[in-house]
Amino acid sequence: MSAVTYSEKTYAPRESMPAKAVVREPAKGFFRRLMEAAVAARVEQARAEYDRYVQVNGRDPIV
Repeated sequence: MSAVTYSEKTYAPRESMPAKAVVREPAKGFFRRLMEAAVAARVEQARAEYDRYVQVNGRDPIV
């Protein structure tokens, strides 16, 4: 076992340390971005089909 001692000169002064670390969101993965794009495309397609149905039939199928 060994002991290591440090003098105060080797430590950074507290004033030079940042107040708070910047936390960043992790980047989205490939498959997550792929699934989000697929869901967005399907939602857009469903809205277009709904609008087409209302235009052709003249009524809202949900009401």
